[in-house]
Amino acid sequence: MLSFDYVRIGDDRCETWWTLNARPTVRFRITDRALSALKAGQTLWDTEVAGLGARRRREDSRVAFVLKFRSPVEKDGTGRGRQRMVTIDRRGRGDYGIDAARKEATALRLQIRAGTDPALARDERKSAITIAELCALYMDALPTILIRGRAKKPSTIRSDRSNIERHILPLLGTLAVAAVTAADVRQTMHAIAVGKTAAARTTVGRKGAGSPSTVHRRALRETQGRERSSSRPSRA
Repeated sequence: MLSFDYVRIGDDRCETWWTLNARPTVRFRITDRALSALKAGQTLWDTEVAGLGARRRREDSRVAFVLKFRSPVEKDGTGRGRQRMVTIDRRGRGDYGIDAARKEATALRLQIRAGTDPALARDERKSAITIAELCALYMDALPTILIRGRAKKPSTIRSDRSNIERHILPLLGTLAVAAVTAADVRQTMHAIAVGKTAAARTTVGRKGAGSPSTVHRRALRETQGRERSSSRPSRA
């Protein structure tokens, strides 16, 4: 039989009840004071936004906000929605706190009501190939790639590897391939053009000591060309 009692934590009246496995569940309006007093492994559930919880992780003692819900897509053995949980964000990341977590949890609940399972979306993002993984596949295949029936020259392969390691991976490596937008590409080109990924070394040869790399100069020309085009007055 389930029993429950009321206890007081700080200045907040909260409800505590024990499930059949004798593990306590605490629900009340979560406050910053309660979050600061949260013990490792303990989870508090909010009464203001259903399913919103805060848990202090054992591994690093940080407080993470989570949302527990029933999937509108996947069913369990009883025919009800499968119970899922997603991590919203971590307390203290910037100025992220309980108010921001409530707003985001409310937005996620609206998505769930509309038939979207945020846990499935999360799993799809995790399984999606990233730019870094795609680049690794490309670099592994470089020696066997043929351009008009001919293999790439060793100098071209070295240049490709350098450009990927110096420019592409630092700027785009963590993004999923399917998530990259035209704006991401423009920002990357601009970052290369202004030298944010320029290596701290000089080159010797026909380019002259200290001159920018080919990709750097090409990006600079393209960025400057777009800026000039956008600044030209349109014809009536």
